[in-house]
Amino acid sequence: MGRKRKKRFITYSPKITEYIPTTDKNQIFPVIMRLDEYEAIKLADYFQMEHAEASKIMGISRSTFTRLIEKARKKLSTALIEGKKIVIEGGEVQPIYKLYICKECGTTYIVEQNSEIKECKWCKCNKFETKK
Repeated sequence: MGRKRKKRFITYSPKITEYIPTTDKNQIFPVIMRLDEYEAIKLADYFQMEHAEASKIMGISRSTFTRLIEKARKKLSTALIEGKKIVIEGGEVQPIYKLYICKECGTTYIVEQNSEIKECKWCKCNKFETKK
């Protein structure tokens, strides 16, 4: 029996949690990507961070990060090649930022967990959708 998995830090949860191909076949068995796998893809591939730097942000070892990114890439390639729906959910994670999205103009703000946004700096409204 292995060690208990510790929580991994993620910057924030994704805005979109499902991707569905235009064909509806293979929707019975979607590819489930955990939030920590999504975070690994975001840091390594989208933000092009080195594994050592990204692993520090997530609070895990570099070797664990490497295994995590390999799992995430395998899931993405499976979904793309087989035309499967991707669902992003679950995993032992702890967000360190919140995501605010202005409901009027769509501006996105990323703030620390203990902070909040009162007014959009672009359209001056105070209507936000929040994601942790």
